[in-house]
Amino acid sequence: MRIGELAQRVGVTVETIRYYERARLIPEAVRTRGGFRLYTSGDVQRLRFILAAKRYGFSLAQIRVLVLAFEQPDDLARGEIASIIGQHREQSREALEALTAAVGLCERLLGVYDTQRRDLEQHLIDSLVARDD
Repeated sequence: MRIGELAQRVGVTVETIRYYERARLIPEAVRTRGGFRLYTSGDVQRLRFILAAKRYGFSLAQIRVLVLAFEQPDDLARGEIASIIGQHREQSREALEALTAAVGLCERLLGVYDTQRRDLEQHLIDSLVARDD
């Protein structure tokens, strides 16, 4: 399949695919005599993996190592995979703690805002009623 079809199939732009080739996340495509890039179902699967890993917060550098390690299923590659995934797990836990703290802060701030808003509304009502008397 050509680059446009691949892009449409996985939901990215043609430029994204070209960038991933330059970044060595996907192999350089075979080209036709006319210079068109040709991709395989394996490229579709690899791109889907890359996009899923990005969604889960893996960096492109981490994804590159994972992709290459998956292609070389030896003990060294398995060690690299475990290391990257373990590091990402810890980073994700830290991010989760920070986000949980941020949610708590937002809830407290909204509580203060709601209380102050009600107090302000009551003050305005009291002022308007006092003027009518």
